[in-house]
Amino acid sequence: MPPSILQADRGFITRPDVLASGFDDRDIRRAIRSGAWTKIGPGLYAVASLYGALSPEEKHAVRTRAVAHRLGPDVVVSHHSAAILHGIDVWGVDLRTVHVTRLDTGRGRHEARVTHHLGRGVSEADVVEIDGVRTVSAARSVWEVACTVSAEAALVTADSGLHRGLITPDDMMSIAATFAHWQGSRRARLVFRLADGRAESPGESRSRYLFWRHGLPAPELQLVVVDAQGRFVGRTDFGWQHYRHLAEFDGRLKYSSASGESAQGVVLREKDREDALRAERWGMSRLRWHHLDPEQAPLTAERIRHDLEQSKRLYTHGRVHVI
Repeated sequence: MPPSILQADRGFITRPDVLASGFDDRDIRRAIRSGAWTKIGPGLYAVASLYGALSPEEKHAVRTRAVAHRLGPDVVVSHHSAAILHGIDVWGVDLRTVHVTRLDTGRGRHEARVTHHLGRGVSEADVVEIDGVRTVSAARSVWEVACTVSAEAALVTADSGLHRGLITPDDMMSIAATFAHWQGSRRARLVFRLADGRAESPGESRSRYLFWRHGLPAPELQLVVVDAQGRFVGRTDFGWQHYRHLAEFDGRLKYSSASGESAQGVVLREKDREDALRAERWGMSRLRWHHLDPEQAPLTAERIRHDLEQSKRLYTHGRVHVI
């Protein structure tokens, strides 16, 4: 195969690309058998070594662009497929399936891991172009996700859209009013009320959902702690000033460093930071991914509740130094 095909910068290769280059279906089959290519959809392929190195969300984005190319102008990318193209976080969605909304009279259907939705009220104002792919707006994609997945999953996407500055509270209010009759809109409106752009990761959003779902006090997000002289001590994911208690979500990314610092160095620096926060008479809880699993969530909530009360007993007699 020529380099122009193997190095397709859009991330996928189509059967017409192959045929137009003078090759045929036997060459495609040989490329797949040899492990050089992988099939990502009907008549759609990717270079296996490049595609295999992508994250699940990046793979979904490649398949989405390929599907949009194959289906042409009669569809627009929508739902979580659109959110991913916008760069918005998703969690708890089926990344095997690409979602598009039809702009023609075609019926809604599911085929070959592509879900076709009926074009309900899609106007040109709802459509943007991302790297040549026609996609619903960020606000509409977040609303569509919120109407079709669990509240916990939807909160991840809504928080991310706000945090990245791709949607605003006004956008959310407007689209919720426009599509108030949609199935799932009641859950979506709840999610929009809970959404907060200060949440910086899916783990923080899921932690916030756990606090809300199990009736824990709502924390302040990104709480900054200073010492008695007003000097910065640290910033934490969650803080309850009334209880003198802090909490952090510890995902794997927290223990990586863009500066090339080793994982051990990051862990030791994080321990020093926690020690400094505790020295200012704050309690600390930590949450990890498994603490948020459905079977663990009630136990996690009770642990946090216990930690809050313990910190309140131990530390609320001193002065609170926060900004």
